[in-house]
Amino acid sequence: MKRTSLSLFVSVAILTLITFSFIQQRTHAVASSPERILFQDNFQRADSNWVGNGWREYTRRNNQFAAADSPWQIRNGTLYFEATGSNNYIEDFIETAATYPVDNVRVVFELRAKVATSQGYVGPNAFWSGEASQRSSATNVASGPGHIGVAAFNSWETGGARGLVLANHGGSQVYKDVTLAGVNQSGFATISITVQNGVISYQGSNSFSTITLPLSTSCAGAQRHWTFGARLYDSGVPQVIEIRNLRIVALN
Repeated sequence: MKRTSLSLFVSVAILTLITFSFIQQRTHAVASSPERILFQDNFQRADSNWVGNGWREYTRRNNQFAAADSPWQIRNGTLYFEATGSNNYIEDFIETAATYPVDNVRVVFELRAKVATSQGYVGPNAFWSGEASQRSSATNVASGPGHIGVAAFNSWETGGARGLVLANHGGSQVYKDVTLAGVNQSGFATISITVQNGVISYQGSNSFSTITLPLSTSCAGAQRHWTFGARLYDSGVPQVIEIRNLRIVALN
């Protein structure tokens, strides 16, 4: 009788231990499930004039477009850009070689930039964009077909590096009193751009509020390249842009 009771006790104890172990493993698996990352690049690789696998480089001089090596490069573990204006409408940009869904997606990256101008049309931009050959002229890159994202806003009227513009898939909105996070500020700033429920949302770590703007047209089902670009104009005026820790994440 005692042996039977002891065997029963041991069996119950083993079953309890196995069940508890299974629950622990399942809980750990749920807790440690990774984000659904579509694309990421922390740019932590050896210095190179070539940005690397997964990216394509382009230049635009006035309205002349070319797929070619650009000033974008890898330096000190960042995506790095440095160039000087020459009184021409210039945009140098890179794009992901692949396209990704745009709707219900958030893009996060860190930016630090030194930008100066006496006349305007300078500064970094970051967009969901269609094919490179279809991009708008370097005078107004935010209005390119299908553009969704953000750019530093500098114009002849403001005469300085301040403000930002949101591109909302066919149109754009200027915010003259909001500085693009990381531009002419100390340290890197985190920027997030979210497209969800027919709205683009911008959040910069230098701002306490999120800027939202309805999309001009639906982007449901759309796939785009993610791009980083730089506009240049003023002769002799340098521009430096650094980017790191890019993540493109599906929200559902």
